[in-house]
Amino acid sequence: MSRNLVPPQSSTRRAGFSLLETMIAMVVLVLALLPLAETLTRTMSSNLHQTQREDAMYLSQQQAEQILQQLQQLKTPCSGNCPSFTDINSKTVQTNDGGATLTSAGDIDWATCNVTGYNEVADGYQTGTPFHVCWNITTTSGTNAVHLITVATRLNDTSQAFYPAEVHVATP
Repeated sequence: MSRNLVPPQSSTRRAGFSLLETMIAMVVLVLALLPLAETLTRTMSSNLHQTQREDAMYLSQQQAEQILQQLQQLKTPCSGNCPSFTDINSKTVQTNDGGATLTSAGDIDWATCNVTGYNEVADGYQTGTPFHVCWNITTTSGTNAVHLITVATRLNDTSQAFYPAEVHVATP
């Protein structure tokens, strides 16, 4: 009687993945995840920039409102004899005409921004980043004179590109 015997399998072949197959799978996985990491980095950077813009706009609005409130307490527009006050950052704020020069477009000229009593460095509320806040006050002439207040805020670190947040208000 003859028996059909199946030859035994070679003991050199093992089940599973080889080192080469594992390395190739890892490279493919890394290449697939790189765009996701780049997108995440860009999103985080954009979020920080937007938060800084919100801080800058808030600081501009806050300073403009404080100056406006002080000037509205006066019965008539003052010119040259407006009282100064201390703001919520414990800085002395001048309310006479003056401050930074305005450009022909009516924006703050940052090259002329370091006028005592018309600028300060304040920390952003969300980021804690230091911002430079600068303003100009101009009083119109005539029977219906009003104070025109321009306040601008930008990052205190001028090496970073940052479009300043600017607010324009007038006393009624």
